[in-house]
Amino acid sequence: MPTSTRPKESSTPRSDGLTLIELLIVIVLLGTLSGIVVFAARGVSAQGTASACETDRMNIEVAVAAYFAQYGGSFIPVQGDGAPTGVNWTPGATPDETLVIAGNLHEVSPNFQTSSDGTTFTPTPTTKCT
Repeated sequence: MPTSTRPKESSTPRSDGLTLIELLIVIVLLGTLSGIVVFAARGVSAQGTASACETDRMNIEVAVAAYFAQYGGSFIPVQGDGAPTGVNWTPGATPDETLVIAGNLHEVSPNFQTSSDGTTFTPTPTTKCT
């Protein structure tokens, strides 16, 4: 009698891939994790904006203090007749522009404005700093 050469079948079933339930569980887990990451990143972004606004305000305050120390005044001229001696004043310049011209500030802030007495304020509610 000839012996059979057929391979012996294994007692454990063979798995070719993921079942539908397993695939759905993986998708739900990935969606949950991505939602957590998005909300965490949003919080970091808000903290970064607040920090940038505070730094912007502090830079202006330091520039005003440096301007007052450099020229010995207590106001930033907005008219030529009030400019201290040695100030490179430009007719029609705002206090912020005067700080830039005098070299105390790198550029005019898009978020804050400075009044002639050196106080800083937010010009409009549309800026990112409130």
